[in-house]
Amino acid sequence: MAWNDILLVVVLFFGFSLIINGLFLKFSSTLGLRTAKESGVRWSATQKPSFGGITFYILFLISVIAYSMLDPESAIARNVEFLGLMLAVSIGFIAGLFDDAFNTKPLIKLGLQILTAVVIIFSGSAISITGNLYADMVLTAVWVIGVMNAINLLDNMDAIASVVVIFILACFLVVMQLNGLSDGPYLFISIGLIAAVGGFLFFNWNPSKLFMGDTGSMFLGTTVAFLGIKYGWNLQIEQTEVADWQKILTVLVIFVVPLTDTTTVFIKRILAGRSPFVGGKDHTTHHLSYLGLNERAVALIYCIIGLVSLLAIVKLVSLFSHWNGFLTLAYVSYVVIVSGGLFYIACLNRDKE
Repeated sequence: MAWNDILLVVVLFFGFSLIINGLFLKFSSTLGLRTAKESGVRWSATQKPSFGGITFYILFLISVIAYSMLDPESAIARNVEFLGLMLAVSIGFIAGLFDDAFNTKPLIKLGLQILTAVVIIFSGSAISITGNLYADMVLTAVWVIGVMNAINLLDNMDAIASVVVIFILACFLVVMQLNGLSDGPYLFISIGLIAAVGGFLFFNWNPSKLFMGDTGSMFLGTTVAFLGIKYGWNLQIEQTEVADWQKILTVLVIFVVPLTDTTTVFIKRILAGRSPFVGGKDHTTHHLSYLGLNERAVALIYCIIGLVSLLAIVKLVSLFSHWNGFLTLAYVSYVVIVSGGLFYIACLNRDKE
């Protein structure tokens, strides 16, 4: 897919996202409204609609239909892997929608996340890295559920989850384009979602007018978890053998922010004798604010990390065939510095959590 075509798709879907979110915001004053109880675990105490995720799903479906029309010979309706993705993201979307509407019990939410992982596994998209089928299936389930929750947990402050997901999707776009892996529907969907989330970001940037809600975070979490398997854990590049540790390194660079934030929060809550599944104002984003930064500054920091990760991926995937020890040290150091730095910041000002 040529870059001018990519630009056209971005402009169109960005415009659609602006229009759809604008219409929702104009005509829906209570849909997905955060309650006073929930505001206790969100950074913003202001009640705002949380239906931004509905736009993502609508534009996802539009992108699938548009791609089918543009490339009728693609036969995506007979592609089991792609159909598995569609079913999985639909389950994630419905799980988030029910949680936004009815505040479903954690066990029900976990059950739907497990179902999402099972669909991905049995549609032929399981991680293949350990050499043991059952170990790979377990790893896939942990990965899918973990990423879904990681993106959901990052949606705790204006714009954070949005900018993180945009840069993650951009990384996958680079992997596909630079290595001849332009698998039509996945490329098209990635471009469409970057534009869709970008349009939503117009309303989600501080001071925000709406949130994406669990509807959006669960849908996006499922999508990037799937793409993380296909273009990270199971990455294949033409005429180049990619080692398993290189695949893992690729995943760590792309997902360094959500993995670090979720791991940090879980470790701190467990050590403090609290449930890791009960929300709180103890995320890396919150601790950056405790240092005196406003929400826009925090979002910009995550934009910078995302941009650096994107540039790192651009270089990384183009150097697989010329890899050396220095590159390994450089990329491992980057992951350690970012994750270690965020973890250290999250250990400061504990009295403000």
